[in-house]
Amino acid sequence: MIVFVIAAVVVPLTAFVERRRVRDTLSALDARTRPPFYRHQAILLLALGGLGLVPVFLGHARPEDLGYTAPGSARFYIACGIVAAVWLALRRAVDRFSASPGFPRAFVRIAPPHLRAMTPHNRSEQKAWANLCLGAGLGEETLYRGFIIWFLTPIVGVFGALAGGAAFFAMAHGYQGARFAAIVFLAGLAFGGLYVFTGSLLPVIALHALYDWEMGRLYLAYNRRGDAAEAQENP
Repeated sequence: MIVFVIAAVVVPLTAFVERRRVRDTLSALDARTRPPFYRHQAILLLALGGLGLVPVFLGHARPEDLGYTAPGSARFYIACGIVAAVWLALRRAVDRFSASPGFPRAFVRIAPPHLRAMTPHNRSEQKAWANLCLGAGLGEETLYRGFIIWFLTPIVGVFGALAGGAAFFAMAHGYQGARFAAIVFLAGLAFGGLYVFTGSLLPVIALHALYDWEMGRLYLAYNRRGDAAEAQENP
């Protein structure tokens, strides 16, 4: 119950109440502070994921109850194919969008400044960004899919648990604004659906990490153009 309260109440409520401070913190990130920030956030997310494994440590659940199962079923391999297909499609979409002539003008309308300041601006930062992608995939999926669905299913059923996990996941990203929280909710439903289909977190962790990686690539393309334009304006 304590872990559920942390995941469903404390983290989302903190994200909402402290949203302005979080945005200010993200907006202040620069080339010096971004790489360590990615590493610190990855550690924090892994710690949250560790909370989701508390029932296993206490003997109330088995690892497979929270999605840590060895691959073997046909559904698992189908899910791996789905993950690969989605990743390739997303990668192609990112490449096409970032190469389009109207990309900077279109992107600035949908990307809030604090996320542009937080995301990679060069290849070195992109490598550090990989730490955050992996930490988010492992930590958030363990907590919001593995633990939450396991905890809520006996209470509200598997589909209610899936929706609940997506809702808490979205609220934990409330500092990004309502539009992005809605996108996170839909992503949470997709991640949860894949988890329910396979019974394994492994493909879901991979998909989450790859999604965040591609979003980093998209922001990198925008940030590099913006940095180049600023350099021309301020030689």
